Amino acid sequence: MRTATLFLLAALLPLASACDTYYEDDRDDRDALVRVVDFELDTDGFELSSDTRTASFDTDDIQGTSDRDEVEDALRFAGDGALVLLYADNELILDVSTTGQTYTPLPVTVGYEVELDSGLPVVEYTITYTYAFDNEDLYVDVLSSARSDSFPGADQDPGVLFADLLPNEIEMRLVTLEADVYARKSAELGKTGIDLRNYEQVKAVFNLPD
Repeated sequence: MRTATLFLLAALLPLASACDTYYEDDRDDRDALVRVVDFELDTDGFELSSDTRTASFDTDDIQGTSDRDEVEDALRFAGDGALVLLYADNELILDVSTTGQTYTPLPVTVGYEVELDSGLPVVEYTITYTYAFDNEDLYVDVLSSARSDSFPGADQDPGVLFADLLPNEIEMRLVTLEADVYARKSAELGKTGIDLRNYEQVKAVFNLPD
């Protein structure tokens, strides 16, 4: 019997989101200092790597033309030195999440365990959700430590691991923070700083919408 265990990676990478653009202090006559985009990533059309360990997605896999446009606009804004944060809805790892947060920061790794005859649980393989971006596109990769084509059903579908594991859509939130805004907020908080991997703290500090 497989169970899942959550491992949060220490590395901080840029993130993604969609739908709403938020202007700090309602200054909508200038570039947004903080942008929030909520979107759904369609998982049906992933590109499988030749070693069957990676399922890859890009901006074209975002549902809805308007959401794709919002993400592209936010990434162009990020090219001017903004921080880019990507969070996934906790339902992606709900059975292993005990943080009480609405969103889980990427990158994140989930370990899938099996129980030995002795009753000792061991990690059989891990799945890592991560991302990258440029000034036009968002790239989301789902990486497996095991080859997908080693799982039952791979003779008909070499990507069976990802097809079975991933939901039909992954709800995500992209947050971009203008560098000066981040620096000012960090200075206000002093030594405590801002934990960008703690979504609820980021939401509170930057007054993000629900």
